[in-house]
Amino acid sequence: MRYFLFVIFLSFCMNVFSDISFFNIQNKESKITRNSFWYLDFLKTLDFFHSTGKNIQVVIIDQGNTYKNSICEKNDQRLKKLSNKERIELARLISQKNKNLSLCLMRKKLNLKDLINKYHTDITVGLIKQIAPDVQIKVIPIKNTNEKDCKVELYQALNKALKINPDILHFGLQVLDFDPQKKLDKKILQSLKKFKLVIAPSGNNGYIDKKVGFPANQDFVISIGSLCKKGEIYKISDFCQTKQKVDIFMPGEDLLSQIYIQELKDDYFIPVSGTSMACALATGSIACLIEKDLKLNNKIIRIPSKIAQKSLYA
Repeated sequence: MRYFLFVIFLSFCMNVFSDISFFNIQNKESKITRNSFWYLDFLKTLDFFHSTGKNIQVVIIDQGNTYKNSICEKNDQRLKKLSNKERIELARLISQKNKNLSLCLMRKKLNLKDLINKYHTDITVGLIKQIAPDVQIKVIPIKNTNEKDCKVELYQALNKALKINPDILHFGLQVLDFDPQKKLDKKILQSLKKFKLVIAPSGNNGYIDKKVGFPANQDFVISIGSLCKKGEIYKISDFCQTKQKVDIFMPGEDLLSQIYIQELKDDYFIPVSGTSMACALATGSIACLIEKDLKLNNKIIRIPSKIAQKSLYA
């Protein structure tokens, strides 16, 4: 009997603590303020901030399809043009709407982390558009999760992208167990080298193995790390101890991106963090830079690792 009561009590505690952690996450979403747009203020001081990425073409290779609707796209494009007063009003509206998000997710038995993974490409497109609203974006999704099939599809995606010949290839994936001695891996590497400019996130392994992932660890690729709100290197992308290559650091903590959640049949602004998000801001920023000077390439844009923490706004 005691054992039975203990199991019931333990189950109750697990549910309570699970709900507490869940609501902590959700409360973070509802507390949107004018300061939630900190990363736009951070980038506003740059001389290229008022460029829009016009006539610059970006190809995104990432996992998952894109579900973004026209409303989300228009909102992303207008964000950096908003006045301080308009941002305050937008933050109020977002907070008001997000109060219902936790309840909606619970009813549908949805996990926010899983949704962010599903809509990862949409989040990337949105953040790029916030910085470079007029940039032309083509998404080539990678749908396979199996390592071998994923690499085959990736190689095919790179060949499709080469036919487009974009100004920037935004490589949103990290390829695990990459071995340039293997035939397929070697072909992937050779294809990547043919692009004008390749940008990739360094990865969020600063806490774990402290290794920059492929292809960000390649010399010809511009690798992106993330900064926290304090302007310091976000620990998830701190590879200084192992002297791993990170070229540019961009804001990567609590960035706001609007996604259309099919399961809820509605759109929401949610805070997202990580080097993938910082990479999206970098792609938008570099698109604006290239608009101002079409002669820019990866060698000119890249900043030596020793001063990388100063990033593009050095």
